[in-house]
Amino acid sequence: MKKEKTSSASPKASKPDNKLNFLEAMAMIVDGLTVSRKEWNQEKEYCLVQDGYLRIFKEGEFHNWIISDGDITAKDWIICRK
Repeated sequence: MKKEKTSSASPKASKPDNKLNFLEAMAMIVDGLTVSRKEWNQEKEYCLVQDGYLRIFKEGEFHNWIISDGDITAKDWIICRK
């Protein structure tokens, strides 16, 4: 007899709300994606590589991104634009 596969309620590979840690977020940026944090307004504040520099779009314009301790330890990074 064949055993039927049962689906798990929580797959091992998934993360709650697709949140990323800082290193995962940086990998997404290197791949050309744009990331933000859940606590930020993702339409008005996001990070990417622009002209070879890490940049943050904030207050209506791009700035050089000075990465803070809070950014590094955060686990609420999300992909906001592809």
